Amino acid sequence: MMIKKILTAFVTISISMASMADNINGSSEPIDVYVGVDFRTMSSDFNETDTNHLSGYIAFENYIPMVPNLKFKTAFLNGNSDGNSATNTILYYRFYDNGFIEADAGIAYTNIKTADDNASIPQTYFSGRFFIPNTQMNVFGEVVQGSLVNDGSSQTEIGVAYRFIPRNILLKVAVRAGYYSQTVKFDNASTDRISEGLFIGVKTLF
Repeated sequence: MMIKKILTAFVTISISMASMADNINGSSEPIDVYVGVDFRTMSSDFNETDTNHLSGYIAFENYIPMVPNLKFKTAFLNGNSDGNSATNTILYYRFYDNGFIEADAGIAYTNIKTADDNASIPQTYFSGRFFIPNTQMNVFGEVVQGSLVNDGSSQTEIGVAYRFIPRNILLKVAVRAGYYSQTVKFDNASTDRISEGLFIGVKTLF
């Protein structure tokens, strides 16, 4: 009986706070969906020549307290679709948002595949955005790092974004550009393998 009362109270509070969050954010939608694609020009230890390739991501952000947001990311580590790839499954919370600064933190499960190695790495996730007042621009950064296993990886992404607000208010589009780096250390390898370079991309909010 007590458990039922606690669950009822939790659901009531969550619904109430979600409604408040909708009002604060000016949205009646229970969830936001972000989809993005980046074009990268990179120098990679996974391939001795400079490489160009695409990376992509999708994120689901909700306004329900205690329910984490979800993000998937995937990218090749060189310019060829030959198995050198990295994927991230990320659960995170937005722990700070004052309209000018957003800060997220959470956990990530990173899977890295090459022709010779395969690593699955539990990691931490941090990201932040600073919105430049009176503009549609923001400066952003994202870090996935740490490891609870012998293999290791570190991903860093920094850049700037400009958001367009088209007439169709159901779809918001932003262009973004910046610098990206990923370091991979396999347990059975003597050296780190690094991919780094510049990117430009498009991000949409549904």
